[in-house]
Amino acid sequence: MKKRPLLAYFVLVFLITWSVGALAVAAPEWFNQTFGPLDSSNPLFFLAVYAPTLTALGLTATFEGGAGLKALFGRLDPRRGHPIWFLIVIGGFLLLTGLGVVIGERFGGPAPTWNLAGAAGILGLSLFRDPGPLGEELGWRGFALPRMLRLWSPVKASLILGVIWGIWHLPAFYVSSLSQSQLSFPVFVVGAVSLSVVTSWLFLRSKGSVLIAIATHLMANHAADVTGGTFTQLAIGMAIVAVALIVTGQFRSDPAALHVPPP
Repeated sequence: MKKRPLLAYFVLVFLITWSVGALAVAAPEWFNQTFGPLDSSNPLFFLAVYAPTLTALGLTATFEGGAGLKALFGRLDPRRGHPIWFLIVIGGFLLLTGLGVVIGERFGGPAPTWNLAGAAGILGLSLFRDPGPLGEELGWRGFALPRMLRLWSPVKASLILGVIWGIWHLPAFYVSSLSQSQLSFPVFVVGAVSLSVVTSWLFLRSKGSVLIAIATHLMANHAADVTGGTFTQLAIGMAIVAVALIVTGQFRSDPAALHVPPP
């Protein structure tokens, strides 16, 4: 019984997103003629991407009412986590992708295309153009992760959520109008699991701040636009960081400090 809200959450998120994806993949001509291409200009695209957050809001209102919604939105309070964590996220991802480019160039990869001067504009616009960070994180990290931390250790919860998160993206790899269709799905899942570990660590260190999770998601998606790196380079770098966090025992925050009701 205690797992019901969490199970309902994952079932509904997959049902919404995969239903849209299934229509676009199974009947692409009909879908394009009826709704238009499945891209960032299509309302159904936003429905699919915002499913994690919309489902979190709906279930929180159903199971916990106004008090639960207030607590959920409280995770967006910028005062929840120290501002230093935002600098760590931004600087860390730029450093990680930059190192990936430099190392890749030494092994015959493309030369870096640094755009540090335009970094603020690139990342700022991406927050509004890319629905992922805002559409997903209030769900994955605001709703699901705290409840998973009541059931499993931080490391196990992060790994399980990472696998679920990666698989949730699967339909996008079969829709040619989406950027994921150009990526390797196994590499993407490695990146998603690694990013889940890194995001969970930051989430715990920032007292459950969803804003930190949004910033982390944004940087993971667009730091390479600033440095000229590739997703594979970023995935490898994140995997190294995630393993380092686990083996050095960095997941020692008490989940009870997150003030989340039992699932």
